Parts: sequence; C-alpha cells; structure tokens
Amino acid sequence: MPPGWKPYLWALTAIVAAVALRVALTPMMGDRLPYTIIIVAVAIIARHAGVGPSLVALVTGAVGVNWLVVPGDFFPPSADTRASLFAYTMVSAVVIYMFGTMRRNAERVEVQRRQLIETMTARERSDQALRGMADSMPQIVYVTDADGHVVYLNRRWREYCGLQTIHGVETVVHPDDLGGLQAEWAHALRDGTLLECEIRMRRAADGQYRWFLTRAHPARDEAGAVTQWFGTSTDIHDQKEAEAERQRSEEQLRLALEHAESSRGQLQEADRRKDEFLAVLSHELRNPLAPMRTALHLMKVARDDAPLMIRARDIMERQLGQMVRLIDDLLDISRVSRGKLELRRGRVSLSHVLHQAMEAAAPAIGAGSHRLEAEIPDDVMLDADEVRLVQVFANLLDNAAKYSEPGGRIQVEAVATPSHVQVVVRDTGVGIPPDMLPRIFDMFTQVDRTLARGRGGLGIGLSLVRRLVEMHGGTVCAESDGVGRGSEFRVTLPRPAAEAVAAPAPIITRRRVATTSRRVLIADDNDDVLESLALLVRAMGHEVHTASDGATAVQVARLVRPDIVLLDLGMPVMNGFDACRELKAEAWAAAVPIVALTGWGQEHDRQRSREAGFDEHIVKPVSPDRLEQLLE
Repeated sequence: MPPGWKPYLWALTAIVAAVALRVALTPMMGDRLPYTIIIVAVAIIARHAGVGPSLVALVTGAVGVNWLVVPGDFFPPSADTRASLFAYTMVSAVVIYMFGTMRRNAERVEVQRRQLIETMTARERSDQALRGMADSMPQIVYVTDADGHVVYLNRRWREYCGLQTIHGVETVVHPDDLGGLQAEWAHALRDGTLLECEIRMRRAADGQYRWFLTRAHPARDEAGAVTQWFGTSTDIHDQKEAEAERQRSEEQLRLALEHAESSRGQLQEADRRKDEFLAVLSHELRNPLAPMRTALHLMKVARDDAPLMIRARDIMERQLGQMVRLIDDLLDISRVSRGKLELRRGRVSLSHVLHQAMEAAAPAIGAGSHRLEAEIPDDVMLDADEVRLVQVFANLLDNAAKYSEPGGRIQVEAVATPSHVQVVVRDTGVGIPPDMLPRIFDMFTQVDRTLARGRGGLGIGLSLVRRLVEMHGGTVCAESDGVGRGSEFRVTLPRPAAEAVAAPAPIITRRRVATTSRRVLIADDNDDVLESLALLVRAMGHEVHTASDGATAVQVARLVRPDIVLLDLGMPVMNGFDACRELKAEAWAAAVPIVALTGWGQEHDRQRSREAGFDEHIVKPVSPDRLEQLLE
C-alpha cells in the first residue's frame, strides 16, 4: 500500500474500534447518544491524521452506528435518527475543520521555524565567513553600532595595535591626529555621512607611527536610518612617503629650473657684460697706444728739439703707466676672485697711504684741472698692506677725476675713532643714478657708457676696491643724490689696539747709479724687448750679454759666467724653465740669481718658476727702479 494510504488505514482502524466500543456499550446506553464516542474518534483522527482520513472516519462511523447501534432504523431513517445524524455530521464537520485549521497552522509554523533555523544557520555561516575574510585582510576592519560603539575588530587591529578591544585607542593614535579624528567621527555620527581621514597610528611591535587612511560607511535600513557603521583603516605610509618624496623632488626640480633660468639670465648678462668689457678693453688699450705711436714719430722727426723730445718721452711714460695699471688691475681682480691674492700686512700711516694715492692720481686730477682738497689726521696707524691701500684710494681718486667735469672739486676727508677710521672721497661729478647704487661695485659695471662723454675705464676698479677693502676687514659704500649731483665713497677700516701700534718702517731710497758693474745675461725671443732691455741695463753701467733662446742662453752663460741672469719663459728651442734647470745644475751657477722676466703672472706660473729654481719672478714690463733693485 502506498505511504499516502497509511493515515486512512489508521483512521478506519480507529473508527472501527470506536464503533465497536459503542456497540459494546449499547446494553448499558441503549440507543441514547449513539455518536458521542464516534465524534471523539473523528476529533482524534482529525487531530493526528488530517482532514481526508477524518472525513472517511466520519462517514464510516455514521454508517457503522446506524447499522449496528440503531438497527432497523437506518433506511429509511426516522426523524430522530435524521436529527442525531445531522447533529453528528455538523459537530464532526466543525471538529474536522477546527483540527484541520490547527494542523495547517501548526504545519505552517513548523515550516517557518525550519526556515528561520536555516536562515539563522546560513547567516551564522556567512558571519563566520565574513569574519574569516576580515581577519585575513591586511587592513584594520571594524564594525560599530548606530551610535559608534565598536562591536567587532579584526585580527589586524590586535596584531598592529597590541589591543584586544577599542579601549586604549588614544594611546595608539598620534596625539596630533587624535583631536581631528574625534571631530570627524562626531560629524559623521551626527550627519550620517561617510567618514574619511588620514591619521598616524603607533605600531606595537616597534613604536613607529605609520600613516593610515581611515574610512567608515553607514549601513541604513529601509527607512534610511543608520543601523551600523562598517570601517577600514588602510596603511598608506609608504604611499605618503613616496608622495612626500615626489613633492620634494618636484620642489627640487622647480628650484633647479628656477636656478637654471636665473643662471641662464646671469650667463646672458655676464656674456653681454663680457662683450662690453672686451670692447672697452680694446678701446682702453688703444687709447694709450695712439699717443705713444705719435710720440715715437715725434721723436724721429725732432731729434734736435730737446723740449719736444722731453714732452714726447713724458707722454710715452704716462701712457705706458696707464697700460701697466690696466693690466695690473686685471691681474689683481683675477687673483682676488680666485683667492690667490695675499696681503702683506704691516704698521702703516694712513696719512702716508693717502698722500701716495694722491700722488698716483695726480696726472688724472691735473688733466682735468680739478681742485683737490684733503683733510687727513697725521697720527692714525693701521695694520694693513700699504701697497694695496694706496691702490684702493688711488682708484677712488682716479674714478672721481674721470667722472668729474673739468674744473671740478675732489675732497678727501679722514675721521678716526678708537676702533675705526673712515675715509671719504667726495666729488662734484656726474653722480650715480639711484638704480646703479646697489651694483656700482659689481664687476664690469660703469655708470656712464656713452661714447660722447668718453670717460674710459674697464669697470673693474670699484670691484677691486671693494674686495681689497673687505680683505682688510673693512667696508666701502657709495652715495649720490642722483645724476649731475656728484658722488661720495666711504671706506671704513678697523684700527689696531693702541698698544700694538708700532712706528712705520723707514722709507728706503733706492740708488739710481750702480756702484759696481755686473755681468748680466738677458734671454728673450722678442728682439725689441731684448734690445730695449739690454740698452737700459748698459745705460745703468753694467756689462750685458744676450741670447734669443734658452739653449743659446745656457751656452753663453757657460762662457761668460754672468753675475745675474734674466730669462724669458716662453722661448723656442729650449724654454726658460729648462734653461734655468740646466744652469742651476752647474756648480758655478748655484749661487747666481736667475730671474724669470715674463708676461705670465698667474699663481701657477709663479709656482712653476719656483719649482724650476728661479730666484725671482717679475712680470713684464719691469720698471727701471725694480730693475735697478735686482741688479744692485
């Protein structure tokens, strides 16, 4: 029999038993209440077997009772029988309906219960899966309720922070970031908006603070109310460091580009000023050459005119002095720029320095018919290089004369204090425009470049003045009320302690006539230089021998055994360095002074000449006084 018939079989069995029970009770009950037991049986069957079996039991019970309990009255039924049967049918139907409804409800509740259990089981599995996934994530994951109270923290939080709960978070977040995080979190809770901020959190393993990006997203119900917050904290420390490094690199690149642009502008300006300087240098070198050439021609055509010869000679001496001064300034500014110039300090009189400077500038002042006024104290002593200070003030006086109209006034005033002395050189010349004052001491800077005024100069004098003054520990500044209103230069120099001041060294006057004739060997590959120098030395009363190259100089020296040798460095066949080495190797020449007389005057040239054995290094052109000093 199919499983679906079991309830019916059970129902038939139960109803047959009930009918049998009712039949058994008939001797006691007679035909009264014939369906009571049957109704109870139908109710039991409806409760346990369902509607179908209970309906079968209802019909079977009615047939059985009417056939066995009320015999002879089953068909046609009597009125009492019909009433009893109707009552039985109605009561059984109500009972079957009630128990059927209860059974369906119970079955529905059971189904729902099972569904709920399955749902809860599935949710629990899902929660476990989510927790496992959250624990495996590299980010810190947390969940809070609607009010922000943490209900879940993943394993990354415990590993990184060393905390099992949220308590103690204020010891994890950097103090500088804690207030901002709390403010952002309060704002998000109040408005239900996304939380996103960057904070530093301390790693429990080593105490290092690392940057984290913290986010919290609100979860809402169907009504839109926030029910939970799901958050993460992602380590972005490496990205922050990379971003900071990128910004630093960009800033360095920007500065480098700005520097390159500035350098390009400076190079362009330097190139422009270099071109101007070369043009001015060419002009300044040609200026003395023109009168020198004219004076030479005058000396040729006026041999018997002694006054004219003297004037021509004076012109040549002045112009030659100007050329030498230009070259000396160039060499000096080069040495200062490279830090190769050394001061030869000593106790010098300021008055003596200024008078020498005024003597040096006298030709320029006289050429402009300027009036020179000086107010100089006699008792001011300085610890300084006398030659360089004379150069400083001579440059300032020459500059004042050059930039003043004929008949101008030049004033020199010195004021001393216990610690400093200030020297002011003031003129009534063309003045300095305001925009030029900040760079008047820059290299190759000239106030007036117009050809019409013809002031001249290389634009290096004031730059040399400033550097020499600074080497003495002093300062120099320029002032002017503007174009056409003159200028004023103030030089401030420190004074030594009073007790340390010594008297100035006596001035030694050089002899002009040689007391002893000496054998002099001169070697130079320039015939004019060689001839003119030989004539000058013979005029001083000495015996002269010459050579045009180094090899010849060595041979001549071995023959004549000179008392002093003047060697050019750049000669053919054998240069001056090698010639000096060969001569110094001779026993007889070990004590003979050998002087390098050359146009090369840089420090490395002097170093090479010392290494080759030269006793002196003189830069051409040598002055007659210096030559006399060498030959004494």
